[in-house]
Amino acid sequence: MRKRTAIGNSATTSLLGNESRSHSMAYVSPNFKTKKALREAIAAGKDIVVFQPNIDITGAKVPDNGVVYLEGPHYPARHSWYAVGTMENGKLVKIK
Repeated sequence: MRKRTAIGNSATTSLLGNESRSHSMAYVSPNFKTKKALREAIAAGKDIVVFQPNIDITGAKVPDNGVVYLEGPHYPARHSWYAVGTMENGKLVKIK
């Protein structure tokens, strides 16, 4: 069982209550209201910008290659979806 709690600009994930990790969360532009809409845009090959809000405060940067943790829609709306994305050469290529 996975429990996820979002607090400000980070999220804590607990796996079975015995392990926790903190990850910086990123946003995407355009501001997708659902994860399904984001997944469809990726499949259609649309350009999607992944960015770290408040980078001047957190110092966290979006990697050009690797894993990125996403949430949406943007603040001040309530975050209703979360995703783990894969970046390749600065482009978001898939989410789960």
